[in-house]
Amino acid sequence: MFKKIACTIGHSVLKNGNITSADGTSKGGVNEYRWCKKFVPILVDEFKNQGVEADCIQCPERQFLSAKEEKNYKLNKIHSGGYDLVIESHLNAFNGTAKGTETLYSKGSVKGKEVAQRVNDKLDDIWEDRDIKARDDLYILTQTKPVAILNEYFFCDNKIDYNKADEDHELRLIARKVVEGVLNKTINDIKPPDTENTKRYKNCVLYGNDVDRVGAEIISWYKDDCILKHVKDHVKWEATNLFVVGGDAERAIKALNNGEIYGIVLGKDRAETVRKCLDFVGK
Repeated sequence: MFKKIACTIGHSVLKNGNITSADGTSKGGVNEYRWCKKFVPILVDEFKNQGVEADCIQCPERQFLSAKEEKNYKLNKIHSGGYDLVIESHLNAFNGTAKGTETLYSKGSVKGKEVAQRVNDKLDDIWEDRDIKARDDLYILTQTKPVAILNEYFFCDNKIDYNKADEDHELRLIARKVVEGVLNKTINDIKPPDTENTKRYKNCVLYGNDVDRVGAEIISWYKDDCILKHVKDHVKWEATNLFVVGGDAERAIKALNNGEIYGIVLGKDRAETVRKCLDFVGK
């Protein structure tokens, strides 16, 4: 479908050292620009893993005098690169409690709306769904020649949202979701020989002990087509989305080293793990 994709990092670092993005660190979150700077190269790698040419476009740091200079730099890079899709990465920010994921597109772009919907349908497996939104006030959507979408992955000033995106394996999971949406496919959708006759679920939640099972059950209640299992009974690639609850299950899944990408919910102790499971489903 798309042969060459530009994955652009929202915002920049100005010559005076100021970052032009939102910052949620004071509320237990993350700086928007710094998170996107870390995430986008992972997204590029995931596209390349699927055989799609992709580049990371980042504004030069400590060169611009104002945020207005970001526009011409990125548009020039995009229009000279032969891209047929642009994915701009951002994070939302509001009041510390607003939450969820949304994907933006240009109102006049039928293809942009289609891609935005598919990507958003994948990302709402991780965060609350804020749906897709048409925006005609953003140059990255309206002044780019290729199809363009803008992902607002989560709220950078919401600690609970950020806790789903602060580990490397979580970043890989998010990247995989975006790629699946763009390419309209499920990665790892070819079953290994030993699972050909195994039912495939949309979601699987794993736990490693009876206490962590409580939290795992909570998550499973809020996931469609979900199977709940002790990690010792796990069958690789049994589900499209894999969630691991607690330290025992995390250690076990790491030891399997079977290449699956998963999200993890883990606290300092088992009681905190249960609380984080409640946070994970917004309760």
